[in-house]
Amino acid sequence: MGMHQDHWPLVRQDMINEVNSGKSYQNPKLMFNVVGSSKEEVIKSLDHKSGHAGIKQWMKFTDHGFILEETYNRPVVVLAADGPFTYLPLHHAPPVPPPSPICIIFLRAEAHFVAFRFFSSLWPAPRVMMGWERHATEEAKRWKKVISPNIEMGEKEF
Repeated sequence: MGMHQDHWPLVRQDMINEVNSGKSYQNPKLMFNVVGSSKEEVIKSLDHKSGHAGIKQWMKFTDHGFILEETYNRPVVVLAADGPFTYLPLHHAPPVPPPSPICIIFLRAEAHFVAFRFFSSLWPAPRVMMGWERHATEEAKRWKKVISPNIEMGEKEF
């Protein structure tokens, strides 16, 4: 995203703003099925400004993956030992030109997420997170076509 690691409080606040303003986050059933937590639990987990974060404030996927992509209307690529995933926006159509993804790798030994970026506009997209198509709006489903070359590349790489 082009931000320094010290900007995580801003990202967290942007995500809180998204949860507070988005209509879908008012639906407890959607929150449970897609995010895995209640709106209140998500806000509490994101509400950490500085210092050492307790385990309840750690970024978790799937909880935060769907909120992060909705907040910035960009794909989110997560590389982790339990599988790489791509999160696509659920409610927003892709802009023209489509933005580069937010890329995060989980370093298990350090229990730490690190952001990275692909240097090419064609990047390998891991499989799209389960449940996305079931909950995505019709306009958001256009993301799949927009990143289809990336998905094809990801099928070969992952």
